[in-house]
Amino acid sequence: MKKLAVEWESYEMPSYGMNHSTDKTGIVGGLGVVTDEVLQRISGSVDITGIGASFLRGETLPTFEEIDGYKVIRPVYNATLSDAVKRCAGLFERAGIEFTGVHIRELPMLPFIRDYSLAIPEVKVSGSHDMICSHDWMSILGGYEKSREENTPLIVFLHSLESGRVGGMVHTPLGPREARPGGIFAGSRMIRDIEVLGLKESTVCFTVGTTMVEEVKLVGKSHGVPVKQIEKKLFPIHHGVDIKIFRPINGVEKEYDVLFIGRFAAVKGILELLDAIKMVKALVPDIRVKLIGGGELEPDIRRKIKRSYLEGNVTISTDWIQKEEKVLEINKAKMTIAPSKYEPHGQFDLESSSCGVPCITGTGGFIERVIPGVTGLSCNPFDAKDIAKKVHSLLSDENLREEMGRNARDFVVKNYSWDERAKVYPKIFEIVKSGDLTDLNDLPLTVDLQSTGFL
Repeated sequence: MKKLAVEWESYEMPSYGMNHSTDKTGIVGGLGVVTDEVLQRISGSVDITGIGASFLRGETLPTFEEIDGYKVIRPVYNATLSDAVKRCAGLFERAGIEFTGVHIRELPMLPFIRDYSLAIPEVKVSGSHDMICSHDWMSILGGYEKSREENTPLIVFLHSLESGRVGGMVHTPLGPREARPGGIFAGSRMIRDIEVLGLKESTVCFTVGTTMVEEVKLVGKSHGVPVKQIEKKLFPIHHGVDIKIFRPINGVEKEYDVLFIGRFAAVKGILELLDAIKMVKALVPDIRVKLIGGGELEPDIRRKIKRSYLEGNVTISTDWIQKEEKVLEINKAKMTIAPSKYEPHGQFDLESSSCGVPCITGTGGFIERVIPGVTGLSCNPFDAKDIAKKVHSLLSDENLREEMGRNARDFVVKNYSWDERAKVYPKIFEIVKSGDLTDLNDLPLTVDLQSTGFL
């Protein structure tokens, strides 16, 4: 039986670099993690051509590579920025989306769109693809153009949305809502329009959980896409974690009471976390906290630590850490924390749980996985007092921490291993090829907590 041929477009594609290193590069965030984890597991059953960016984090990457049984191509599109804007305008017009030009604040993103997204249709391979998968706004314009040229089904994966990434939307226990009036229109209009184009013009659209399904509906409706049209093609899908890499390590000394790894941004709840740590310090004067990450709030965080007299309690590392380093850091912690106010899926809780370390999580995708009091704890990320209460409750009960850690590891191994989660992708491709999207409802796209046996 002939393999299905799928073009997988992701700005972040794994690479061994120009020097053919033994360690993978080209993976910056969750988009690269998902691409790497899924493709290495399905390349034996699906003929994958990956299309990635040729320049990432200051590094030029090879034009062509073979990785884990699939091909990776990194194209270049030679055109002026003026020509790129005209091409974008034509694509928006074709999709029935009004394009009023590029705002001055959007000028820095034009080279990015030209050099990656508009380069995607330049890739010509022998034979045809059965379908195209475009991941997030970075790939959508190029994927849309190519799918129309080749009359090929277009699968769009929305891992997050612009208005949420910039703080216009938040996730609450009751679902997504605007963080402020007009928040649903926050951020770059051009990026929002690209996301809407992907939702509107795709054959089928996936997003990273049930919370994000509701957010995509809200954003799509506010941008003129009928809800009924969205509901016919929008499906949630959960990611996984590599349970062999992220694992408990025996004999590692607990150096931190609390560990945070993530972007230093307001939506991650890191300022509220520092307020909470100040409260806990009144009860546990020698509490030890480590923050690993980077981002726009770094200066504010350093000032807050100093003003709150937490210099002796909180350490910051902004160095990029590789996967094995991350595993070790997690194992050094008594607990981890991710008090996000906006979190489409989240990965840190899965990684921590897989290492047998309980995690305190905020809202969004985290709520879809945590079983409070069994595999971890949920906190109100908008309330520093609640965060402090949850941190202190785990810090003061070693037996509870250890029990939760064992439960968390067991839960993730049984339900969120990438070896199992990745198996759904070839089935998705087969259904899209058949044309009957209703069959997607029969796939285990997400993990149903009621059926896990942990409730």
